[in-house]
Amino acid sequence: MMSLADLEEFQKDLKELSKVGYKKLRNRIERLGFDAPIFVWKGHSSVLDGTQRLRVLREMTKDGWRLKDGLVPVDEIEAETEEEAKERLLGFVSQFGKLTDEGLYGFIQGLDLDLVLPDLDLPDFDMEKFKVGYLEDEPPEAPEPQFDKAEELRQKWGVERGQIWQVGGYVICPKCGKKHYL
Repeated sequence: MMSLADLEEFQKDLKELSKVGYKKLRNRIERLGFDAPIFVWKGHSSVLDGTQRLRVLREMTKDGWRLKDGLVPVDEIEAETEEEAKERLLGFVSQFGKLTDEGLYGFIQGLDLDLVLPDLDLPDFDMEKFKVGYLEDEPPEAPEPQFDKAEELRQKWGVERGQIWQVGGYVICPKCGKKHYL
């Protein structure tokens, strides 16, 4: 455990916490408490991971929230040099895996999604696509495709429906008229 006042931001402005992100993080802390310890460089008070939570906690204490004994849970990470500490910090902020729609759907069974999903920012994840594929009974009607450009190209070049033409570094799809780069 360490005093909130003793913890120092090591990453400075490496990551940005938007106003929306701040509100989401604060809501999670208010609702669930502190999820995980802040990682600090052993023998120092420099925060390697948890800077955003630290910033939110500081604002919460200004608003009257109190930490038990004024302490924050920490876990010390060993690093011999500042360069090694920076390398470890970059490892914490890196994302090595990717969330899958199927995996998330199986994982969230039984959760109150109206409570959970608004507070999350999941990387590489399209919430609207997920809702249509997994959470809504029926997908909304897709707009009718527009083939005006394709029809114009067919007439201009004498192209038959279903043919694909290579033009430079791309092909033009006769169905949608879009360029698909090779």
